[in-house]
Amino acid sequence: MLALVITIIIIIILATVTINFIFGSNGIIKRAEQAKLEQEIATARETLTMILGDAFIEKKLNPEYDQNEFLDKFIEAREPNVYLAEDEIGLNGHIFSLDRSVPELGEYQGIVPRIKEIKVLEETTNSASIEVVAVNAEGATYEYWYKNDVEGEDQWKKVETDNKSNRCTVSGLTQGGTYNIRVVVTTKEGSTEGKVNVYLGEIPEGTITFTPAEWVGNGTAKTTINTSETGYTLQYQIVVGEGQIVETNWQTATSGQTIEGLHHNEKVYGRLWDGINAGSETSVTIKDNAPPQAATIQLSGDNTTTASNVTATVTLRDNESGVNVTGSKWVYNTTSTNIGTNEGSYTNNFTGTNNPQTIKLSATTPGTYYLHVLTKDNAGKVIETISSGVTVKQLATGISVSQTSVSLAVGKTMQLTATVNPGNTSNKGVSWSSSNSNVASISNSGLITAKAVGSTTITASTTDGSNKKATCSVTVSPTIEGKLKAGNYVNYVDSKGITRKCVVLYDNSSPYGIEIITMGTVENVTLGDGNSYTASRDSYNNAISTLNSRASGYNNSTYSSRARCVGSVPNNPNSESGFASELGMSFRDVDNNYLTDWNQMNALGIQNLGTNYWLASRTVFLFVNYNVSDLAVRIVNSNGELDKSSLYMSDSFRQYCYIYSNGLRPVFKLKPGIKVTGG
Repeated sequence: MLALVITIIIIIILATVTINFIFGSNGIIKRAEQAKLEQEIATARETLTMILGDAFIEKKLNPEYDQNEFLDKFIEAREPNVYLAEDEIGLNGHIFSLDRSVPELGEYQGIVPRIKEIKVLEETTNSASIEVVAVNAEGATYEYWYKNDVEGEDQWKKVETDNKSNRCTVSGLTQGGTYNIRVVVTTKEGSTEGKVNVYLGEIPEGTITFTPAEWVGNGTAKTTINTSETGYTLQYQIVVGEGQIVETNWQTATSGQTIEGLHHNEKVYGRLWDGINAGSETSVTIKDNAPPQAATIQLSGDNTTTASNVTATVTLRDNESGVNVTGSKWVYNTTSTNIGTNEGSYTNNFTGTNNPQTIKLSATTPGTYYLHVLTKDNAGKVIETISSGVTVKQLATGISVSQTSVSLAVGKTMQLTATVNPGNTSNKGVSWSSSNSNVASISNSGLITAKAVGSTTITASTTDGSNKKATCSVTVSPTIEGKLKAGNYVNYVDSKGITRKCVVLYDNSSPYGIEIITMGTVENVTLGDGNSYTASRDSYNNAISTLNSRASGYNNSTYSSRARCVGSVPNNPNSESGFASELGMSFRDVDNNYLTDWNQMNALGIQNLGTNYWLASRTVFLFVNYNVSDLAVRIVNSNGELDKSSLYMSDSFRQYCYIYSNGLRPVFKLKPGIKVTGG
């Protein structure tokens, strides 16, 4: 039994040896296959050598000849199990490889795929397209990975594809970068991989231009955007003032497109866009560098008065950035030349945003006025415009007449005068009218003519449009008044109840109505100051008003309308002269007010009362021997002669102050229609 077992073991060992000898890795069959493959490789190498030789000769004859195609021809002509691999054969610096593969015993399994070449089909600024040239890749799948050259090996990102195409486009890349693309080709026989580097370009700079801003009216401008580049999206964005670019505000444009509706101080940016990356921006700033145009001013008239106005319709104009209405200003003054563009020189603003605007122009002082308009545009630039002149005339502020009441006998006349105020009134014309011209009429020159007994009112009116009026009451006396004649004596009871013997100084034949004068003085009035030079001066200056005021105290309003000091002007008692200068001080000048009364008293022989009395009039006496000027108020002395009463005397060495007291002789103006007694 033991022998049998040993025999069987020996037989098995011998069988194993026989099998290995025939089928083992170094068996007869394997060595035969190996010899066959070596023969095929040798044949392939011979074929390749011939092809490369032809390529070498062709390369010498034609430097541009592509010797790679010879290698392709070889691969196509090779036996199925022979392909380019690791063994290197070189020709003229060009490297080729050969390799082989041995099928497993008992079954032919094909060849593992190999990557012959990775072609870069296109490199844009944000993507790269490649094509994988692989051999032994029937039914292969393709996986693609990419990363930036500066990223680590753990940063590979997979490209999502259908894994069937040997072409791939990697998108979303950053311009100007270097990227590594890795390809894995897989068949059922196995996998292989390869890498290629791609170099992305950058979006070209400086290829976008803008035309200069062109102002088209209504405060807007336009520009045209241009580029010579193709293959990119042209974009623009409008930014106001110092604002920032907003990425979502980019708008698409085409080269040669006009961008409209732009305003002063806006900036238009342009760039090229590849869908992922943007080139550098080019910009143009919209600027209004021109001043506004002169305003148009239309006046409603070229003259007016201090109580009225003219209107001006002003149209502000600017052909560039547009008018800033509320920032524009105006002033109305008498300056006919430019006042400049300093806004502080203009006192009025235009209101609201309406253009044109109508404004009222008025002045309270006469003269020639001009409207100055300062137009301001939205760029802040200004210009001055001046209107033509407007003449402003002074309107009257009031009017007065020389008499506020007059008594006349039938057939008598009296001259009225009118004074228009102020003195610089441009039109001092006066029109006269009578409320009852049957009683008394009035001429264009102010002459009253009494026609019948009764009363009327004479009105003096300004003719300059101010509508100012003044009146004078006129009473045409009954016949009894016509019997009173100058020189007749009458008794007059004054305001103190004292009966005064009077004489008719003027009757109805005079322009003053009936006035009577006392035949004696009623009191003494003192003028001057013996201690004060200044007080004497003031007494002298106020002498007429002082004397008239004291005389008024004796007026009995039942019989007379007023009382005045003899020597004053009959129908204007307070009339006074102007001022003159004496020793550095102002004094009332001399006058001849007294002459009317003085001449009438002399004519009637009633000037002598046997006592001194004042005349409301001033004079100067010069004493030649003493070189002295004596300023005085006139008097009538006790002999009935004109005399003087000095208030002060002066010469080059000294000043004298005097005080004088003389009698007061009133004159009363009788009211019309009164009853009188006398003889």
